[in-house]
Amino acid sequence: METEAEKREADILRTLRGRYEQRGYTFIPHPTADLVPSFLRGYRPDAIAVSDKGSIVIEVKAAKTPAAQKSLQQIARLVADRPDWKLEIYYAGDFPRAAYQRPSPDEVSRLVEEVHSLIGAGFLRAAVVMGWAAIEAIVRGLRAGSESASAPMMPSASVEWLVSSGHLDPAAGRALRQMIRLRNAIVHGDQKLNMTGNETDVLVNALEGLARLYEENFAENIALDQDVSDTPRFP
Repeated sequence: METEAEKREADILRTLRGRYEQRGYTFIPHPTADLVPSFLRGYRPDAIAVSDKGSIVIEVKAAKTPAAQKSLQQIARLVADRPDWKLEIYYAGDFPRAAYQRPSPDEVSRLVEEVHSLIGAGFLRAAVVMGWAAIEAIVRGLRAGSESASAPMMPSASVEWLVSSGHLDPAAGRALRQMIRLRNAIVHGDQKLNMTGNETDVLVNALEGLARLYEENFAENIALDQDVSDTPRFP
């Protein structure tokens, strides 16, 4: 079972992956021994970022403790003689904790099941609110690694991102946008609103499709973290 410190490091490395990949690097968290350059003499860094313009040894530390500083000085000496490599150090305090965590596929599935249960019990207003909450959770998970991934998103922003990123086709996006007014009326207590049950069909159809997409995306990201078989080896 992952410790809190390990989860924190994984979140930071996920954020760093996005940053380095935007700059054109291949980012490898927890590289295996055959991927670590030999000049590190068996030391396993937290990550490496590789490109043809130069590569980077990446270390993530919880805090600037004497023990951590001593270890970093040793690594810095090993890297100093390599003009094609450099060392970059990050501290946990430089990364604000996520306001909301990335959901697992099981957590998303439970949200979808809750929406169905609410509809089946006739609680249509609650189902609409829960459905939009599930969509926001999926968007947060799909955006994992971006600087603002953990921040809350308005329904309109969620739909806009899903369409612009290609996760939702424009027609489905238009249908969901029309649902936003209904959602807003519910959360603001409009008691004159009458619902027949058909209103939830659009939301549920979109939600189920996004949940399937999210499960596939989640599995692909895990495979990406683990599969480094095609990455160049270093002398």
